[in-house]
Amino acid sequence: MVNPVTVNVGIIVPLTGADVDTWGEDDVNPNMVAIDGLFAGVQTISLAGGPVTLTAPAGFTATPSPGPTQSQNAVLQFTGTIASDATVTLPMPGKYICENFTTGNFNVILRGVTLTQQVALPPGEIVEVY
Repeated sequence: MVNPVTVNVGIIVPLTGADVDTWGEDDVNPNMVAIDGLFAGVQTISLAGGPVTLTAPAGFTATPSPGPTQSQNAVLQFTGTIASDATVTLPMPGKYICENFTTGNFNVILRGVTLTQQVALPPGEIVEVY
């Protein structure tokens, strides 16, 4: 039986009771290599020969969807009409790509739960924050 994979990056989701005695080599170890690459991998790709399509896990087709909670997503898109600066608290540390697609001449203010660091996203800006 083939285990399902996550929709965004193809991490193996072992079925309950699947892969008896091979769970580590079939599921955990390949996942750790993929997760390591997602966080810290460096891949050099030559574009000298023209356009390139990057490789993906065999048989995997991405069907992007959000994580289970708002803060478990790499990209945060802010939309809507705002009448003053809008503050968004990031409850977990991490790296986010934040896109301010709001209308109105105001900023989206990102802050951590400790209030010690804040960053403003002007309208129409895309910013990577940590």
